[in-house]
Amino acid sequence: MLSWLLRRVSWTMLLRHAPKAVDAARTLYDVTHRSSPRPDAHASTTRQDVDRMFDAIDRLEQHATQQAAGVADLARQVQALATTVDVLRTRLMVVTLIGGTLLVVILALGLVLWSRTS
Repeated sequence: MLSWLLRRVSWTMLLRHAPKAVDAARTLYDVTHRSSPRPDAHASTTRQDVDRMFDAIDRLEQHATQQAAGVADLARQVQALATTVDVLRTRLMVVTLIGGTLLVVILALGLVLWSRTS
């Protein structure tokens, strides 16, 4: 399954749009997780229970923020990797063209030298 996914996904497009996706996710997170005023405690719960729940929610939000920062960092690293791959692809193409040109020149010189000796 994983090998199929690795072959089918357009990684270049995914890597180019990853920072935009992270920014959109962060914006969505900020909009949906704005701190809302605390509701009054119901008669069946104590104030301590409510405070513990809000503390747990605060810890979860901190964890989510840390995760979002980690994903953003990974997106930057992936973008840098994609840029490096593009540069290396260009360099490989130039080296291949130079090598092909040298091969043609060497074959032409060999043909010229062979025709002179014959």
